[in-house]
Amino acid sequence: MKKNNIKNILRYLASFSALLLFSSCMYPQTNLVVDSNFENGSAAWVLTSGASRIGSNANSGSYAVSTLDASGANQTITGLSPNTTYLLKGSFKTSTSSPVNLGVKWYGGNELVVQTTSSTYTQLSIKFTTGPASTTANIYGYNPAGGGNTMIADNFSLIYTSETPYELVWSDEFNGSGAVDAANWSFENGFVRNEEQQWYQPDNAFQKDGYLVFEARKEDPINTRLNPNYIAGATDWKKARRYINYTAASIKTAGKRSWLYGRFEIRAKVTNLNGTWPAIWTLGNSCEWPSNGEVDIMENYGGNVLANFAWGTNTRWTAKWDGYKKSATSLLTKDPDWFTKFHIWTLDWDENKMSIYLDGELLNEVDLSTTINGTAMCSGQNPFKKPQYLLLNLAMIANAATVSNLPFPNQYLVDYARVYQYNTSLSVNEFQKGDPVKIYPNPVKDMLNITYPDGVLNFKMYDVSGKLLVQGSGTQVDLSDFQKGVYYIKLQNSEAIKFIKE
Repeated sequence: MKKNNIKNILRYLASFSALLLFSSCMYPQTNLVVDSNFENGSAAWVLTSGASRIGSNANSGSYAVSTLDASGANQTITGLSPNTTYLLKGSFKTSTSSPVNLGVKWYGGNELVVQTTSSTYTQLSIKFTTGPASTTANIYGYNPAGGGNTMIADNFSLIYTSETPYELVWSDEFNGSGAVDAANWSFENGFVRNEEQQWYQPDNAFQKDGYLVFEARKEDPINTRLNPNYIAGATDWKKARRYINYTAASIKTAGKRSWLYGRFEIRAKVTNLNGTWPAIWTLGNSCEWPSNGEVDIMENYGGNVLANFAWGTNTRWTAKWDGYKKSATSLLTKDPDWFTKFHIWTLDWDENKMSIYLDGELLNEVDLSTTINGTAMCSGQNPFKKPQYLLLNLAMIANAATVSNLPFPNQYLVDYARVYQYNTSLSVNEFQKGDPVKIYPNPVKDMLNITYPDGVLNFKMYDVSGKLLVQGSGTQVDLSDFQKGVYYIKLQNSEAIKFIKE
């Protein structure tokens, strides 16, 4: 269905929302855990030594699972959706005051654990979001070593939630007709970079049938349209080139929209013609290239799909590249029709790293502790900890002979461009001494302790980009498997508290 009918669709969805609400009450969500309460056995579970299915002490029904020290029960759940938030629950109790754990791992993020020390059944819960390429997760109940206690667990559940760790902060769905929205985009004009053959002009980018169309064209006849900037004998290639023989388009959000951290998602169908150069990329607002930082979310160039990061060195206009290329041949081997289909390119960006994905497959990733500019320009600065703007363009390479053999016109289509971030109110709040909520130690190595005047409380923990990592209840969170860095924890109605994981 083309998106130019989106207004009718939205009206339909509005009228249908009451029915959806009614049906969601009638039909509970599917529990993805097999034998979730052990009533039908435990064949779907892996019970480690010291764990067994028992016919007593059940939270509901007749059966539960019992584990001794250093043992547990786990199950690998398949068929999950990438980039999707799920809610895991389980009921636990312990025979002593030693903690027992509910956890999830291998889902595309850090292993998440919540605990209870209750001698009566307590429901623990975790919310987690699968990675861009993840369709499985391993869930478990575990009784750590050294407690000298018995853990009883029952009533596991794993359900899909409609929540997302990111909030859509900006998008262009390209549902109009004609020129792109001037509130979002400006055009590059003329001969711009890399001695490419095309002259950029606004006419070659337009909205049609729910898409943004970039069209490369050949002047007919060639060597007739004069370059208005031409100067005979000029050393600058932009002025030395006498004729405009090819045209295309490049648009950018510079001066209109820029973002610091978040998720960039662009759905597009790219050309795969020797000589064309479609791209999805970002540049920083601060400093000159490459010290402003460049992220090539997608380039299709020279028979490869590229995913690159670049920043400044000790030599002006010379970049330090962290590059990756995937051959077009490998994509066509996987699917002969690959280049006739739309695909999703994603950039995930937080304070610690940048990751580029193609249809959920990780292509390239860079640790931002390594992306410090050299001495040439903006020395010592990290361009990827400053805002970046988005560019979309179709270029043609510098080799005139190759370009002359291309079929014209040729097109590169973009379905949408979207930017997600978490609510900015979560990003800078600090712990105040007068706040009744307390966390300690901070910095923390392994176990984060929480106190609250009313006793047991609910919490949510986020990374610096606002991505929800874990949600649960209790007075301790096991962070031993988390990466070092800065995190935030939000406790019931309190402000978010920043803490450091050592």
